[in-house]
Formats: sequence, C-alpha cells, structure tokens
Amino acid sequence: MIQKELNKNELLFRQLYEAIRCGEIPNGARLATELELAEQYGCSRITVRSGLRQLEELKLIRRVRGNGTYVSSEGVRFSGRRNIAIVAVEVRANDFDEVDPYFGQLMSGLLRHGNIYDYAANLITMRPEEQSFMEAFGRQNINLSDYDGLIFAKQLSDEEIDALEGGRRNFVALQAPAGDREISYITIDNFNGAYAATRHLLERGYRNIVFLHKSLQEKINCEKVEGFLQALDEFRLTSPEQRRHYESTPYIEEEGAAVVRRLLDEGQKFDALIVHGDWATLGAVTELREHGLEVPRDVALLMYDDYYAVQRMLRLSVTAMRQPFGEQIRHALRILMNQLDHPNRPRTIQLIQPLLMIRETT
Repeated sequence: MIQKELNKNELLFRQLYEAIRCGEIPNGARLATELELAEQYGCSRITVRSGLRQLEELKLIRRVRGNGTYVSSEGVRFSGRRNIAIVAVEVRANDFDEVDPYFGQLMSGLLRHGNIYDYAANLITMRPEEQSFMEAFGRQNINLSDYDGLIFAKQLSDEEIDALEGGRRNFVALQAPAGDREISYITIDNFNGAYAATRHLLERGYRNIVFLHKSLQEKINCEKVEGFLQALDEFRLTSPEQRRHYESTPYIEEEGAAVVRRLLDEGQKFDALIVHGDWATLGAVTELREHGLEVPRDVALLMYDDYYAVQRMLRLSVTAMRQPFGEQIRHALRILMNQLDHPNRPRTIQLIQPLLMIRETT
C-alpha cells in the first residue's frame, strides 16, 4: 500500500478512531471539548469539527446539545486489519498499453483512504468477456472469503448478489444493480448529468445534437439517454433527426471516428456532439477534421469524462461532464466501513452529482 503522510484532519480522525476501536476511550465516555482537542492535537477547531463529523458518520460518537460529545461504540464490531478490494472490468484505452484512467482514480482513492481506515487495498480485474465476478475469481484462484469487504465498479446481476449474500460478504456497488434487488450502492446521477449537458448545448442555440454513448445493456447508459431526451422534449425537439443517439465503445478511438464518418457519409447534419469516452472523443474530432470541419467553429463538442491527455492531443480545451469518481469511492468506503462495524445496517443508496466544466468547445 502506498504510504502517504496524513494531513491533520486525517491524523486526528485516525487517532480517535483507533482509541475507540481498541477501547482506550470506552463506550459512553465523554470526549474532550473541541478547544481541548484542538490544543491536544495542535490543530484548529475547524479541523477538530471535521474529524468529529467523520466519527459521527460512522456512528462512533453522538453529540448531545449543551452536554458534550460521547462515544457510542456499543454494538460496533471492530476487527483487525481488513482486506478490501475493488472489482472492476479491465479496459485498455485505445490501442495503447494504457489502462483506462478510471482505474487510476479508483485505486488512488482506495489507497489514500487506506491510511485512514487501516485496510489492505486490492484491485481485482475482470476480463470483458467474463459474465460474472465468480468467473473472474475462479480464473485467478481467488476466494471470496479472503476479503472483508468489496467494492464493485460494475453492474451486479442477481446471480452475483446471491453469491455475495450467500457468502455473507459486505459489499458496495458503484452502479445500480441490473435487477430490482436491494443493495447498497453509490452512483453518479447519470440522468441529471446528461440532461444538464444537453440543456447547456440547447441554451447556446444548438438544435441538431448527436449523442454517442456506451451500451444500453447497462442502466447507467439508459439513464443518460433518458436525460438527453428529456432536455430535447423541453425544447420541443421531437422529430427523429433531432433525437439521434448511437452506441459507441468509449475506449477505442476508431469507434468514435466510425460513427462520425457514417453520419457525414450519409449527409446527416449536426451542429453539436456529446461523446461518452475520451478516446472516442479523440476519434470523433479527428474524423471531423479529416472532413474539413473544426471544433467549435462547425461543430460544438461536449465529452464524458475529463481526461486531460486527450485534450492535450486535440489541442483543445474541451467542455466536459466531469464525473467525481474520487468522491464516489470516498463515500463507498464510508458505507462499507459502516457495514463492517455495524452488522445488519440498512441498505444505503446515494447519488453524486457530476460537474459541468464549460470550456471553449461550446
């Protein structure tokens, strides 16, 4: 695990967390005041409040108005060093020997917060052709029981949920499940993200917008298309030629180029593109340029996600819908730690809002 110097907020939280976990500060004990803690740890009261807020989120303390802060760890199950893993489908970006940057953001968050919660961080990858995590675990001789908690960066099927619940594993998903099962998950608000992206273009006067998105076999992409269409409905754009959206593999440059090439060869007119995937964006813009079209002079451009390397290659500052994966993994870990420390805790569902980064291409 990467060792990283803790900032004062993390240090305060970690030391209080460990003191409560090992019983040094017993259940029911009253904590020192914010001012006393600030003096004890050499930090500001703002830092103290932030650390206490994290402990409160984990249900380890409770605040009594006018009477102080008390440890409330009764019923909390603490264990030794935990083994936590992220399970994600392996994707190679483009034809380069480069892992999709999404993996980097997930692992960066997992490693960083390992300093706070004291766990061993692991990444388990699935091949795109594998139908379930059980298949990937079998190929790699991984036992489900080896992990105290798992975070799934994929859409879980009913079969996978059955395996996890049958094995009594604690887990959180970063997407809603494929079916209607009740599980804990934290996901990006895909509907509102696509809706806001489309509204942004519509409000700037674009009326022939084409959306290139990932497979509609996944709920998250269906939600994006629904958000796209909702924005068009509000502007009374109802004809088929005004509601064009196509599937495109986001990690391969040629996929984005192929869709744009087909549209241009068929003589279809469009004045704006929303492209899911940085590499597909690179292909789409390259194809536009080969046809003598420039962004944003001839076609406006908005992309998911916000990968700087692609923008550098395009020599454009691209308007992007940034998906806050770092925040997503932070909240997922908090939910998972709550599950581990509080058995039988109710399911948690949380939406995180993406960020529209407006730049020169719109």
